[in-house]
Amino acid sequence: MSLKKYIINFFIILAIALCSAIPIKANNLAVIDIESIINSNNQYVNLLNTIQADQKDYKNSFQSKEEKLKNQYAEIENSKLVLNDEEFENAIKEYNIKIKNFDDEINKFNTHYEKQISIYRNLIIENILDIIKEYALSNQIDLILDSKNYIMASNSINITDIVLQELNKKQLDINFEPY
Repeated sequence: MSLKKYIINFFIILAIALCSAIPIKANNLAVIDIESIINSNNQYVNLLNTIQADQKDYKNSFQSKEEKLKNQYAEIENSKLVLNDEEFENAIKEYNIKIKNFDDEINKFNTHYEKQISIYRNLIIENILDIIKEYALSNQIDLILDSKNYIMASNSINITDIVLQELNKKQLDINFEPY
């Protein structure tokens, strides 16, 4: 389930609870910064570093291809006076096809890495939710809010560091697929 779905489910449950006729008593509250936990997770940071290293050679290759395309365009423009209209149009069509293929390749490259990151983020969120559930049960917490969804709270009820420590102890299954 994506982060958006978790947040939407959270707000639906919260809205139902707030709108029901039975008053809610939350004696024990906690807050958590889920985005901070994700971005600080050791394995997530390592994944991002692995992705950066994996992308390096491809980015250099893309820059080289882009430079060749720019040179080809300059050649077409310079030969405009030498070529007849049909030859010029064919050269432009061929160039446009190469540009489209290059753009498609860049999009495929970006989509691949976005998908890899999304899969891993969802895995982290699932584990965070498991840790939060366990923590709430063992510490008799009635309500846990994400730090983005409240205005002010005492740092004493912030459990972000606790959850991050527990998450960092877990060995998450990273199935990173290089491009």
